Amino acid sequence: MTALAVAPEPPTGRSLVAALMEELEQLPASQAIALRVVQVVDDPATGAADVAKAAGADPSLTARMLRVANSAYYGLSGRVGTPAFAVTVLGFQTVRSLAALSATGLVGTDSLPENFWDRAASVASAASLLARRVGADPPEAFCAGLLHDLGTALLRRQDPVLYDGLLARVAGGERMLRLEEVTYGGTHASLCADVLTAWHFPRELCDAVGRHHDVPAPSAPPVRRALQAAVALVGTDDEGPDPTAALAAGFVRQDEVAELSRQVAEAAEPLRAALAL
Repeated sequence: MTALAVAPEPPTGRSLVAALMEELEQLPASQAIALRVVQVVDDPATGAADVAKAAGADPSLTARMLRVANSAYYGLSGRVGTPAFAVTVLGFQTVRSLAALSATGLVGTDSLPENFWDRAASVASAASLLARRVGADPPEAFCAGLLHDLGTALLRRQDPVLYDGLLARVAGGERMLRLEEVTYGGTHASLCADVLTAWHFPRELCDAVGRHHDVPAPSAPPVRRALQAAVALVGTDDEGPDPTAALAAGFVRQDEVAELSRQVAEAAEPLRAALAL
């Protein structure tokens, strides 16, 4: 009798991060260019012209940068016509975040978890809006919001059949964070933070992404508090931090929620359209 094939165990913990990094380093040409942009931004001697030149070699990344820079979010619709101007408008950290998204090959919607761009645009807009309340840098909070759910897309890319199976179990009442921990040895948040750390993203941004499911605390670093409050305000994460505690730690009063939600929705829609190439 022929023995049944046994499915290999998925990589976990550090081995999974290593597997993700190895995969991301063996990319098609356009994605390799985007990864180069991530590395160029990390060089302290880099100027806007250097970043624009590196990004300009990838038409898809260039188009996304121009679309985002020209979106109503930045208030310069139709006036940003070159990669160099786009870098100036967006700032290095946002360009690096957009390059990280491109480097993963996560474009359009086909390969992404449901509503990925909606969540990214909404939480990024909210985090930027709330950043100054907690003393965080708005562009860094924006980037944390943009990337906070990237780990779900990376895990699904690693093994779509397995991850979709986890999603089906969540639909049946199980909790995704626990399933990820058991399956991969880490959650989508912690594993994403490890990848971003390997790419030399700022430490506080990586902390915010990796720990945005933690219990909110007024003593937490500012970017994490801005991100947690943004997730709570947007209300897209069933396993996110306690909304009341997260908003309080972000200095958001309950009587402000409706107006802030309106502002976020207004800012997020053009941003989502610009991101979802």
